[in-house]
Amino acid sequence: MKIYRQSKNIKTLLSVAVISALVFISCEEKQPNTPPSSTTATTSTTATTSTTSSTSSTFYMSAVVDGKNIEFKNISIDRDTTVGQTATLQVVANTEGIDRPSIEFYLQKPLSGWANNLSYALDYKEPSYVKYVTTGGRVYSSINISPGDTAFKIKFSKFEFQKDGIIEGTISGALKIDLDLTSVVFENGKIRFKCDD
Repeated sequence: MKIYRQSKNIKTLLSVAVISALVFISCEEKQPNTPPSSTTATTSTTATTSTTSSTSSTFYMSAVVDGKNIEFKNISIDRDTTVGQTATLQVVANTEGIDRPSIEFYLQKPLSGWANNLSYALDYKEPSYVKYVTTGGRVYSSINISPGDTAFKIKFSKFEFQKDGIIEGTISGALKIDLDLTSVVFENGKIRFKCDD
């Protein structure tokens, strides 16, 4: 019985060692993807990542959130060019440092199509949404906006849904938590993105 337990322990130990070695070998060091100092965006075939922070720079996103000015410095854009109503634009942005609130936009192509002066009024009945996650992990969303409440508004003055197209506009309104209906208010929100994919 003692030999059987030792044999079982050795097999377990060898299995763990082999798995650890495979994981270690399969991991490779990834180099940070930082743009040269003369540009403001990093481009890949699937997304654009902006690392700029000021509204005076080329690409940005900022808003006053519950009275606090927040500049989102890390912006990732995924432009799905599927034909028909399933085409989407997904934008994820967060701030730098330990205090990292993030915001995500998921916008479906409207019936009228992608165009300048496009507006969204997002609430519980819309398939498109905005989600904001605080530093404490609380999730606020436009899908929690109840009937009778004011919808979260996105107004695009420029919407070029194409490679190298510029998307700019404003955001405003309140997002809510599902469980307790606590809200967070966005004011003076400004966005300017570039679709590099």
